Amino acid sequence: MQIMPIANQETLKNLYRISTARQIMLQMANAFSHVDSDQSVYEFILENCGKAVQHSDLCSLMLAENDIFRIVAKRGYNDDVYNVTFDRNSTFLGMATHGKYDQSVIINDLSKFLNIYHTEIKTESHAQLLGSTLSAPVYVNNKLYAILCFDSEEKNAFAPQDIELLELVKTNVETMLTNHQMQMEILHLSKTDMLTGLYNRTYLKEFLEKHIHERFFVGMFDMNDLKGINDGHGHNNGDLVIRSMAEALRHTFPEKSSYFRLGGDEFMCILYDLTYDEIMNRIASLRNDLLLTPLTLTDGAVTTLSFSCGFSQHDVNEDFETVLSRADHHMYEEKRRIKAFHL
Repeated sequence: MQIMPIANQETLKNLYRISTARQIMLQMANAFSHVDSDQSVYEFILENCGKAVQHSDLCSLMLAENDIFRIVAKRGYNDDVYNVTFDRNSTFLGMATHGKYDQSVIINDLSKFLNIYHTEIKTESHAQLLGSTLSAPVYVNNKLYAILCFDSEEKNAFAPQDIELLELVKTNVETMLTNHQMQMEILHLSKTDMLTGLYNRTYLKEFLEKHIHERFFVGMFDMNDLKGINDGHGHNNGDLVIRSMAEALRHTFPEKSSYFRLGGDEFMCILYDLTYDEIMNRIASLRNDLLLTPLTLTDGAVTTLSFSCGFSQHDVNEDFETVLSRADHHMYEEKRRIKAFHL
């Protein structure tokens, strides 16, 4: 290379960088299927993209949340950047594209933004004013999803050829994020009861395997007189009652709780950080709220939701079927008492 004309040397270097980046993107694609959670996906993407772009000791992935951007993965920066948010008009890319976010940009002199935006950053070793940035908008399903940023403390750190490299990287990132979203949606649907949005019975076994080493309360719920609603007012109103019950449960136990529809009018909840007395107090409040807020059906009829329930505590590594049997027993005891009371 040293005996080549300078222009040919630069062309060859650029081709080598593009080839290296393609190889990294291929390796990313092959390994991507083993990455599952959103956070691990963001960190995986940034770690590998940083290898593909020169002068990228500082890089970040900023997630778009309505009109706010926040850093979800970073390299070279201090952890303080996770506490910083940017409005849509204050990102370098936003300012450079006048809020359009329609192209990748190089800004080789960030000092011109000093009167608008304070560009001092804290790296892992010191504080420094940023000198230049290479930024790209990342779109998923035609919606701005994130900004991919490669920054430098030096001015003029990036060359026009870096845009071509960045476009290659960003296109692959968009494909990976699109596939990840599809996979997450499929996974969500496989775990979810379509009528209520709660977890379904199929997911229960997987959930319990993950949480077998934890202590929690299991609650079993069975709605009263759903058959009467279905027979007298139609299954569409039966579905309305089931959805309303599911929503009421969500609002009753909001803290670190998981909810399952086991089928028909049967529900289960897994409750953490609550004592038995606290659970009973919430159940009493739920029953009172349901009594005070009757539900109007689609045919104009008015009904009040009611249920029977039972609870049992799961201790660390305890057999879940035993715990479930106890909760089920308590629920049917209550159901018998309610029926006897109305006789």
